[in-house]
Amino acid sequence: MHVQEALLAAHSLREIRVAVVDTGVDTASPLLSECVLEVVDIVDKSVVVDSCGHGTHIAGTIAAIAPNSKIIDVTVADDRGHCTSSDVAKGIRAAVSSGAAVINLSLEVEPSPELEAAVQSAWQSGAILIAAAGMPVPDSTTVSGSTTPATTTEGPCRPTMSPPVYPASYPNVVAVTGTNEDHELAPVCNRGTWVDVAAPGLKTFSEMPGGTHGYMTGTSTAAAHVSGLAALLCGLADDENRNGRVNDEVRLAIEATSRPLGIEGTGNGIVDAEAAVRYIQR
Repeated sequence: MHVQEALLAAHSLREIRVAVVDTGVDTASPLLSECVLEVVDIVDKSVVVDSCGHGTHIAGTIAAIAPNSKIIDVTVADDRGHCTSSDVAKGIRAAVSSGAAVINLSLEVEPSPELEAAVQSAWQSGAILIAAAGMPVPDSTTVSGSTTPATTTEGPCRPTMSPPVYPASYPNVVAVTGTNEDHELAPVCNRGTWVDVAAPGLKTFSEMPGGTHGYMTGTSTAAAHVSGLAALLCGLADDENRNGRVNDEVRLAIEATSRPLGIEGTGNGIVDAEAAVRYIQR
């Protein structure tokens, strides 16, 4: 993604609020203790802040890519990682109310009018929504991705094209699939006509509960990489078309500068942070 080059190229980053709509965020690590700004609980949980470790890993990835980010921890999943369309919709609205410019949705749920309306409202308010494209055999009520290190196979291993996954496939959401180090699809990552971009999704290293670290494979972590890039760009972007928001400029920069992978169903290709930063500062 050329993140280090992007950070060197970025000038005068504004602070940006990023909502992690997920399983919760454990702030035991120094990185997350400094950047988590607010906690919003949509669902009741046990005394464990993030028993799955999913939300913590996502937040850590975003914070590592975007030092200008302030995390809003919006918990919509229970202790097993299960969530509903209704709670995700409430989480999106809560994120907007808390001033989130970027909303990370590393999850999959059933489509619903309530969820679609929340997505539409968030976009119109100026937020850019980034969502995981999910797994080839999606579980429609859980967070998306795997915290289990994947086993690689010889040669390209590509699932069949996937039907739409929600909320990723809504038009006002950037749908993200995952890649490996060889610019192929990472294991357990969907591809489809509705996918917009790709990002690293194989054994990515980030924060875990209790101040520990660990790996995650899947479109969840890929989406977090793009949310981090979106936070960088929101901290730089100008409202060029004067419509009162910059989410459209940020989305254009992400998609216009992505590098095609030559794989059907991966949208514009893998995001390029340096190219996107230079594009938005042109």
